[in-house]
Amino acid sequence: MDNKLQHLTDKLYQEGVQKGKEAADEVLANAKKEAADVISNAKKEASDIVAKAQKQATDLKETTISDLQMASNQAKERLKSEIISIVDGKVVSEPVTSAMMDVTFIQKVIESLIQNWSNDQAMEISVPEAMFAELETKLSVSVKDSLEKGFSVKPSGTLTNGFEMAPASGGFKMRFTDSDFDAYFQEQLRPKVVELLFENK
Repeated sequence: MDNKLQHLTDKLYQEGVQKGKEAADEVLANAKKEAADVISNAKKEASDIVAKAQKQATDLKETTISDLQMASNQAKERLKSEIISIVDGKVVSEPVTSAMMDVTFIQKVIESLIQNWSNDQAMEISVPEAMFAELETKLSVSVKDSLEKGFSVKPSGTLTNGFEMAPASGGFKMRFTDSDFDAYFQEQLRPKVVELLFENK
């Protein structure tokens, strides 16, 4: 009886150990599988993060290069424009302004206009107040006949140099000031200045 009981106890013990071992093996296998899944997911996530970071870095590099190129081109164009303006100013503005304040030069231009004016319309020539007395005296001698036939010279408080010419009856006005000649000459000169300064560059 004791042997049977011992045998039954041993059998139950062995079965319990076996079941415990099997349960432990299953838990261990599940744990290994879960660990493998976690590692696999972590590797994939890490790979995705690296790929995303690389793409962001590439995009940032391309954007930065593009922005730098655009800024560089804009800076070059601004610099070219400033150089052209300086050259235009030296070549055109200073001499033109000086000429438009020279009474003798203004006198010669007005004389030429009057002598070549083919229209019989009476014209008024407005000159700066500071030049009026001297110009009136000189023109009354050089183009006396024309002044008697419809041309008149009068002072203008708005002009600082050059002159304006308009029909006595109104209608239109022609301006001959430094700013007008500046605009005209610079428009003509600019393409040549660009070509001379920046050709093949």
